Amino acid sequence: MMKRKGFTLVEILFVVVIVGILVAILVPNALKAVAAANTKACAGNIRSIDAAFVACYADTRDWASCDDIAALVTGGYLEDTPVCPIGVDYAADSTNGRRCARTGHFSAGNFPHTHDAVVVE
Repeated sequence: MMKRKGFTLVEILFVVVIVGILVAILVPNALKAVAAANTKACAGNIRSIDAAFVACYADTRDWASCDDIAALVTGGYLEDTPVCPIGVDYAADSTNGRRCARTGHFSAGNFPHTHDAVVVE
């Protein structure tokens, strides 16, 4: 009788096929989860910036002293300048007082659900 000292080619191929199927299932789901987390983080940053603008105005009663995000950081309304996990810079929007501009982050009606820069298929 012959002693077996390793795996047969069929056994190795079977394991490779199973690993390939698992990767094909897990990778797209992991990418969707990362995209959803980044979108929620960006929406949370926008809400924090909006709240900081309101707090700054409530303290100063002057929109000029709350004119941009750097002023909010300097005034102590934000700990540091928020960074969008998608890579789009935040900016102030001066229409209707001050708030964080959604341009480049969320299209009209998409806030806070679908970030413009995130494409997951």
